[in-house]
Amino acid sequence: MTDDNEDNNLDDFLSGYQKSKTYSPISNNQLSKFETSLKKNWTGLFRKQVDLEITNQTHVQFKEILASSPTNSAYFLLEKKGGARSKMVILWPELAMGLVDLLLGGKGAGSSTTLNRELSATDFNVLDGPVEAMKLLIDTSFEGWEKSESIRPCIHGSSFINGIMEADVFTLLTYRLEIKECGGEFQIALPV
Repeated sequence: MTDDNEDNNLDDFLSGYQKSKTYSPISNNQLSKFETSLKKNWTGLFRKQVDLEITNQTHVQFKEILASSPTNSAYFLLEKKGGARSKMVILWPELAMGLVDLLLGGKGAGSSTTLNRELSATDFNVLDGPVEAMKLLIDTSFEGWEKSESIRPCIHGSSFINGIMEADVFTLLTYRLEIKECGGEFQIALPV
């Protein structure tokens, strides 16, 4: 019973602490630079028209990112040396499976069977190229964050939280992406 009470006290403290801090939204110029670059890069990579729109920009705790992401989402930590907090790219299952299908020569339409399974090591390897391109675009588009040095793929619920506290706050950008029959959401989480 004490643990629940301590958790509530911590949540209350963090909620008050976060309300006292102001977080600046990412500028329209930075968002536009990223969106234009990603459309051009991925249109070349997939050889198909890429449509992209931002659907939300908010500030949330890491635990809220975990709670709101679908179970089979693909997480990619964009890490840097020295223990600095990581940026993240989160591909929702429909988009992740669709991109894998496209890259392996399919139409990009994930079936209900593929959407209900965890991503395999092969899936993560296939997604490495597009995510590496996205990492470079994130590093050049969003000024004020240090450049990432490596990518570590993770699945939802794994022990990838090392170094990330549930109460850590991130700027969370949510996008809707369409490539031919492939479509879905992805998120970019930038540490505040």
